[in-house]
Amino acid sequence: MNIKIYKQYSGINNDSYYFTFNENDINCVNKYPVEAPFVKENIINAILDNQIIQDEEGYCWGHEFFNNKTQGLKFKKKELIKMLEKCYKLWKDVNIPKFSLEDYMSNIEEKYKSIIELLNSNLLSHDSWSRGLKLHELLNQNKYSDIVLDELKYYIFLKWWDDIDNHHEKFTGDMIKEWIDMANIDMDSITSKLNVDDKGYIKVYRGRHEYNQGWNGLSWTTDIEVARKFANGCGVRRETKYPSILIGRVLLEHILGTFYERNEKEVLCYMVDCQDKVLNLYQ
Repeated sequence: MNIKIYKQYSGINNDSYYFTFNENDINCVNKYPVEAPFVKENIINAILDNQIIQDEEGYCWGHEFFNNKTQGLKFKKKELIKMLEKCYKLWKDVNIPKFSLEDYMSNIEEKYKSIIELLNSNLLSHDSWSRGLKLHELLNQNKYSDIVLDELKYYIFLKWWDDIDNHHEKFTGDMIKEWIDMANIDMDSITSKLNVDDKGYIKVYRGRHEYNQGWNGLSWTTDIEVARKFANGCGVRRETKYPSILIGRVLLEHILGTFYERNEKEVLCYMVDCQDKVLNLYQ
């Protein structure tokens, strides 16, 4: 996809941002008024409201859309939204400076001190086995949207991930990627401390047993001995029958966070790019 986003001046009070993108011979030009808050929802709603007609079957028609062969093109609304999401991300990456993790955490603590205290109190009222469910609920359910604002979510997640002992499977890589995007964090400030090989991979390990998710799990470590402990039941506090260590490699772009507080050298991975080896620890 080729996307361009630029600002055009057309009068003192009529500045507009123009979006143009091209994919599969589809071209679109659209404008967005400068005075409106420049956030993703406003951009998408403005374009949908002004340019798109939706028919009874759920297809959208855009009179600004055309290709070389026909005057009109129809497509599902969700397909358009995906293209607009790409436009917004490109604009944001170019125009909004990203925070280092340290600056982000510091800014959030200063900006949302009272809200953080309220959330911490709520989560502390649950034990470590039920806390994961409550954390997921706080970060995802609409009834908390007035309290847990978008830019705050990654902060709360980072602060409490190490203090839950159950329900890890409820947190998906896509979910965490969205929180990182909303926090506008420069991931280089997180991944710069990791050892990367000459092909751009980080070597990671995961303790596997009959109670966890195996290759699809989020939590990995850069220390094989930590993985050995978890394979033998450290995380579930019970003896495991079929412990093994998964050994793989992950690209920097698939790192979602790092945790060093418990000396576990934990790395959260959106996906493990290379599944290299399974080291069985049982006979």
